[in-house]
Amino acid sequence: MDERALTAATAQFAKCFQVKRFEPGVAIDFEWSAGALHVRVNGVAAGSVDDAAFARAFFAMYLSAQPKTADVKADVSRALSARYATTTATTTTH
Repeated sequence: MDERALTAATAQFAKCFQVKRFEPGVAIDFEWSAGALHVRVNGVAAGSVDDAAFARAFFAMYLSAQPKTADVKADVSRALSARYATTTATTTTH
């Protein structure tokens, strides 16, 4: 990713977070689809970063083989496991 693309992607990412302060309990969701990083705050679309390299790098910070922090990777793994278990339970009971 070149400097110009990084600057543009970073500006798009910053626009997703116009709030100066988040209160405890705010849910921020990140989704990687169609080559873009999509951001939702409390279930409401907050914006997107239309750069596949930025999206890939963003998720790699947390989910790669060598994440920036193992604790975050473990937290994400637990959350995904819990969500999958809930989805599976809901799906199988209907």
